[in-house]
Amino acid sequence: MSAAPKQISPLKWVIISAIGFILFLLAALFFVFFSSELSNITAGTYFFLLVIIAMVAAAFLGGALRSQAKYKGKAYGGTLEITGPAVIFFLILYLGYKNPPQPASFSLIITIYEADDKNKPIKTGDVTLIFNDYKDTKSLNAEGQVLFAQLPTSQKGQHVIVLVNADDYESKELKVTIPMDDNPVINIGLTKKQSFVSIHGTVFSHNGEFVKNALLNINDGLAEGISDELGNFNFRVPLKAGTEAKLRIYKNNKIQLDENIILSDEVSMTFRINQ
Repeated sequence: MSAAPKQISPLKWVIISAIGFILFLLAALFFVFFSSELSNITAGTYFFLLVIIAMVAAAFLGGALRSQAKYKGKAYGGTLEITGPAVIFFLILYLGYKNPPQPASFSLIITIYEADDKNKPIKTGDVTLIFNDYKDTKSLNAEGQVLFAQLPTSQKGQHVIVLVNADDYESKELKVTIPMDDNPVINIGLTKKQSFVSIHGTVFSHNGEFVKNALLNINDGLAEGISDELGNFNFRVPLKAGTEAKLRIYKNNKIQLDENIILSDEVSMTFRINQ
C-alpha cells in the first residue's frame, strides 16, 4: 500500500504566499519604473515573458492558494475541457495575446524658414521623412511646419533623411539626428532660387542706324550689357521674367535713355537713342 503524499504545513504555505507577494510587488515596481523600456520589447521577448508569468501565476494560484478553474467548450468538432492550473495558464496567455504592449511613440515637428531670416516661415511646399521602412510626406502649414505623429520612440537620437521641396527655393536633402527632447523639433533653412532672365534686342539711332558700344544698365548696376557692331545686345539679369526694372542706356558718357521696362526672355527689345 503506497504512502499518502506528504502535506505541506500551513506555515510553509504562508511563507510561499509571502514570497509570491514579494515577487509580485517587485514585478509591479519593475513595470512602473521601466515601462518606457518595456514598451519597445520585441514580440518574441514579450511572448517569452508572458509564458513565464503565466507559469508562475498558475503554479502559485494552483499550488499555494489551491485555486481551481475549469473551462469547457466546443473545439474542432469535439468537447474541450480544461481544469486546474492549466486554465489559469492559458487564460493569462490569451489575455496577453489580446492586449499586447503598444510601442511608445512621439511626434516630430519640422520647421522650414528662409535661410536669411528665421522669422520668415516658408508656407508652401512638401517635407518627406524617411527612415528604415518608414516614408511619409506632409505639406507645410501657415506656420511653415509639418507634424509627423506616432513615430517609434526608439528612433530618437537616430539619423533620418529629410527631403524639402518648396516653390522658389533650393530643394534640400538632409541627414539629420532626431533630438532626444520630449517634443523634438528640427529647424531647416532654405535658400531662395536665383532667378535669371536673358534680355536681348537692338539699339538704333533715331536715324535708324545701328548703335554699337551702347551700355545698357539695369537697376543701377544690377546687370549690364554692351551692344555689338549691329547694335545687338544679349545679357542676363538676376531677376524673374515679368519683373519691372529700370533701364538706362549710356552713349558717349551720357544717359541717352532712362525708362522702366518689363524683363522678358521671349520678346526682342528695340531702343532708339541719340548717337
